[in-house]
Amino acid sequence: MLLYNSPFTSENNVNYQGGYIRDVWRVGDRLTLNLGLRFERYDVFLPAQTKPAGPFSDQVDYARRNLYDWRGIVPRIGMSWAVTPDNRTVVKATWGRFNHAIRPSSTEIVRNLNGNEYEATRYRWNDLNGDRDLDYPGELGQFILIEGGSGSRGIHNPDLRQPKSEETSVRLERQLGEVRVRQVRLHLQEGLQPLQPRKHGETVRGLHHPHHDHRPRPRRSCRYCG
Repeated sequence: MLLYNSPFTSENNVNYQGGYIRDVWRVGDRLTLNLGLRFERYDVFLPAQTKPAGPFSDQVDYARRNLYDWRGIVPRIGMSWAVTPDNRTVVKATWGRFNHAIRPSSTEIVRNLNGNEYEATRYRWNDLNGDRDLDYPGELGQFILIEGGSGSRGIHNPDLRQPKSEETSVRLERQLGEVRVRQVRLHLQEGLQPLQPRKHGETVRGLHHPHHDHRPRPRRSCRYCG
């Protein structure tokens, strides 16, 4: 049988601040450089919270717990170069470093560290009177295991670093006529600091491409038993 620790309402918070600066440089009529720096901070913490008492669990008060305070400045660079004087053949390239986003719902490194989360304890059931209805706690038999619970799910590593990645893209565009655009594109992505040892797969989003004026312009039985 499984005895659950309900009711509970888990609270996990991430405060996010971010900002950026960007400058566009024009070199002659055919080269545009887009240079930028982005600052981000992720303040990850478990706020003070209370798990109410339930049929098979006691009330527990949890103090605020600070998990991670990740800060970083990452560069972004973009380039657009008109190969031909008529601006119909253009090489575009971008390079950027990205901090992976973390959300309150991230199970691997936030929710798994919260004691106010799902937990279930499995026991053998000794139905002493044979009425097929649990008399708690007198009919609890041998303890088997605990499912969930912060003690079995995760261990806080204060030295854990925020995952980062780098993205590079290069493409060649040629305008044919007034609207048709032909492209040849190369895109590379490399993880610099994958999250270890936990599994974590935040996708890198928000790749910033340079703005430019060159042509061409390209066009998501017993209720306790389990």
